[in-house]
Amino acid sequence: MSQTPPLTCIIVDDESTARYGLRSYVNKTPNLICVEDFPGIPYLETYLRHNPAPDILFMDIRMPGQSGLDYIATKTVNSAIIIVTAYEQYALKGFDLNVCDYLLKPVPYQRFKRAVEKAAQYISYLKRALTDSEMTAIDSKGLLTDLKGTPVLKDLPTDLKGTYTLKSTPTDGFIFIRADRIIHQVRLNDIIYLKALENYVQIYTTSKYTTPFSTNLTSLTPHPTPCTNRIITTSENLGTSHANSNHITTRTTLKALLSQLPTDQFIQIHKSYAVNLRHIRSITSTTLIMTNNHEIPLSKNFRPPLLQAISNY
Repeated sequence: MSQTPPLTCIIVDDESTARYGLRSYVNKTPNLICVEDFPGIPYLETYLRHNPAPDILFMDIRMPGQSGLDYIATKTVNSAIIIVTAYEQYALKGFDLNVCDYLLKPVPYQRFKRAVEKAAQYISYLKRALTDSEMTAIDSKGLLTDLKGTPVLKDLPTDLKGTYTLKSTPTDGFIFIRADRIIHQVRLNDIIYLKALENYVQIYTTSKYTTPFSTNLTSLTPHPTPCTNRIITTSENLGTSHANSNHITTRTTLKALLSQLPTDQFIQIHKSYAVNLRHIRSITSTTLIMTNNHEIPLSKNFRPPLLQAISNY
């Protein structure tokens, strides 16, 4: 029986004490090896010109010269990236760049270990996806690339970066959704409803999904003026760092995602909501109750098309 090869990692941090602390964590973590640590981006770039990328890249943000986030934003990094920083305010940008996890210094070992486990889960999932779908990487802009960083889906529209239909179409009964560096197969009949959150869409389903990164948009996004119709509440997260959830969040628009779904099954009922007709439990003049007992708003202008769709269903 063959043993699983250990995961490799590189640490990039301008503080020697931080590099030493992370190395000590790596040394006591099973199946993880630190191949190098560097005080800045130029050293990492030199290394990667002559060596394969590590499985995991631990990256600080504020460093002399180029910052960690600037590097991630401009380069195709074929590693699971874990940000390690003392600055909480960059978490949302990190999420936009598809980092695997975001650790705040000082980092407890158990939190570090969870981040490594999530990265390992992502790497394992991606390897399976590569076998099934002939993909090799997902770059920082959300595009499928080959090992050289060349986009595989060159004509992918900007607003569809989060959604892929690979070796399948909606008529096959499922689509693939990328969320938090994991590609999920989502069965159409499992989708209960869609909820738009600015540049993201939450997909509520009957199935549970494990996502490797959690971000609370409300706590991280500044609001200079009150926004009375904002959907997000202080208790809502974009993902779940170490628990299963009945929704996943992908970077796309409601309009773009609806264009990938059967029009005789999915219909928009509010500027921020669309529903699966199969999962409507009851309808009032202003709300819908779904099969997961969630109550969602029904706009006046969308009510006639909804009733027509139900009569034709």
